[in-house]
Amino acid sequence: THIEAKKFKNFLRRLKKLLATSEKLKSKEKIFKPSLNKSPISIIIKKTNRNISISTPCVNIILNTQKGLSIDSLAFKKISNVPLIGVLPNGFYKDITLAEDFFSGHTVVEIPMQQKITDLEKITVKYPKQKNKNVHQVSIIGTIKTRAGIIKKKITIFADENRVDITYTFRLKDVYPSSFRSGITTFNPEAFDLSSLYYASHSGGKDKEIFPLKDCGTITCDLINHLVSSRSAFGNTDGEFEIGDKEKSIVFTTDMAQYAALPMVNFLKTKDDKNYFMRLLFSLGEYNETSLLEKRNDKPIQFSLSISGKNKGDLKP
Repeated sequence: THIEAKKFKNFLRRLKKLLATSEKLKSKEKIFKPSLNKSPISIIIKKTNRNISISTPCVNIILNTQKGLSIDSLAFKKISNVPLIGVLPNGFYKDITLAEDFFSGHTVVEIPMQQKITDLEKITVKYPKQKNKNVHQVSIIGTIKTRAGIIKKKITIFADENRVDITYTFRLKDVYPSSFRSGITTFNPEAFDLSSLYYASHSGGKDKEIFPLKDCGTITCDLINHLVSSRSAFGNTDGEFEIGDKEKSIVFTTDMAQYAALPMVNFLKTKDDKNYFMRLLFSLGEYNETSLLEKRNDKPIQFSLSISGKNKGDLKP
């Protein structure tokens, strides 16, 4: 508990070297790796007053411009015609405790004793105007103004991969201490089979550890009280968190050198025909009773998340 000055000085020296090494390894190319296929591919973009829909040979996605470019639905065509993730509207579940809209691809910042901050606001976006674009990817960019500052969001859809990337830049002030969660994803229970549903990640070892959810109880990362935001998160040492069933899976990849976000899961079984409710969240910060004593840091935060799909043939045994 009370470390001596000599040991602490040596620790700071080693930490400085580690940070220097980390900066050299840091690379956005891990997430935004260019496609090697150079043949032209058609991308169709349609805009309405409320949505932007993008269709490629691999991806169908609908983005909600009234809710900060949240993902209304995302389907990987070569895996499933049914959207794997998206929004579940109020009334989807009969359970009264789930009587609300559950969005995807958004951020929620909760500060003790203050109104929460989200990016679920009307947004003006930049996107290619052509309906057919012979490129390999297309990006939709928007900026959300909140009472705490600016959130910039860039969503990149790939034409020849089962993949969508989201890049967030947060320029917020006075949001510490807080429960800071981004890349929130709501799973479609009609797209995944509960009997073979699992999550998998690395916890320091070479191989992924796989955990079935069929016999699992409730998992929650909800706020505990006004002093402690959460009691746990999942290990994810290589930055790949996977959720799927025997037929397909979604892999969520983050650049741990850019920002060491930790995955969290909300999972519970329901008593109606939907069988279960599941969300994945990435924690960019939590708080406890000691957080009020720490120095505030209002530096910009960048967080990148790549969402890719795999079918049964791609899954490792």
